[in-house]
Amino acid sequence: MDDFLKEKADERIKDPLKRAVFQRDLWAVFSATVPDPQRAYRIDDTGRIMATDRFEDPGDAASTVERRTSRRQLQRRLVQIIRRVALKPEEVAALPDNLAQAVKAGAFPDAFDPNEEGRTFLPRDLLADDGSWVPVSNLARANEDLPAAPEHARFTRGRSVFVVLLHMPEGRKATAAFLKKMQDGEILQLPEGAQTALLRRTLLIDGSGALRESPLTESLQIRVYKKQDLGIPSMFTLRREDLFAGRNGGLRPVGGAETSYFDFQTRGGDVFEQAELPRAEAVMQTCSRCHTRTDGREGIYSVNTIYALRDAGPSTTGLCSTTLSEESQRTIGWVRKSYTWGLLQGLWEAGPGG
Repeated sequence: MDDFLKEKADERIKDPLKRAVFQRDLWAVFSATVPDPQRAYRIDDTGRIMATDRFEDPGDAASTVERRTSRRQLQRRLVQIIRRVALKPEEVAALPDNLAQAVKAGAFPDAFDPNEEGRTFLPRDLLADDGSWVPVSNLARANEDLPAAPEHARFTRGRSVFVVLLHMPEGRKATAAFLKKMQDGEILQLPEGAQTALLRRTLLIDGSGALRESPLTESLQIRVYKKQDLGIPSMFTLRREDLFAGRNGGLRPVGGAETSYFDFQTRGGDVFEQAELPRAEAVMQTCSRCHTRTDGREGIYSVNTIYALRDAGPSTTGLCSTTLSEESQRTIGWVRKSYTWGLLQGLWEAGPGG
């Protein structure tokens, strides 16, 4: 990284798309170096343990001076490069909508085929204003301007916007009617043929250090429900080579037996610090860890967006409609309050010598 900075190698990367993807990857590495902060405690004169308003970085508290210094130097260099490759706001807005490119390419079926349940499909109207898919959130979280899929946002440290979408087999009006009842507190079971989707889009940091929503899709997961089950899963993920070549928007289907080390909620951590890596599991089989209920109820009850995190009571259970833009702004607002973002901004503003 020192050579990259010294030689100003960022100036050789002319393509805004490649700069955006490079920044995305660097931000992921930076986030991996920052553990979740822990509240600091103190013991008062009487021996009582008191919680303070201060939070500590466990990576600093549990490390030697040399290790803390080394980690901060790595973080500082990462932030310098993140800043060097940052795009202007208008460049972020002009990035290609690779999901639309994938739809236009027509390389994938556009509807679920019950005779080929394992075949990945890409709905043409997923993000159409008048399409059959409607972005949804939990009403309690939406009222507090919190993301619709908070666990996914936490896992990525807010580097991506996650949008939950709902589709009824009878079309948009049926979806709207379903959401109206759900918003009024009635829990309805999903009908056979209903579908849910989880769209992940990239957040970027512009040249001024501000967070910007981008049109880049990183992944798309879809579940098709039969009769109150967990749904038949399918998934697309981003392949850089295809994205830069303009091939199918850079999206590719994820195979049923495909494995990955950095799966949501299953592995992760610091691969360099672990003596033995956990066994890889099939990506498509990991969703059940969080979406299976102990009481056996599935269907709508496996859609975790219907629940508010702090209270699972009737007043906070349900769905409401939202928009892509609203979810982006809620995620950005949530990120701005996070420790990881505060550290990144502090190093950004301090500059090379900070």
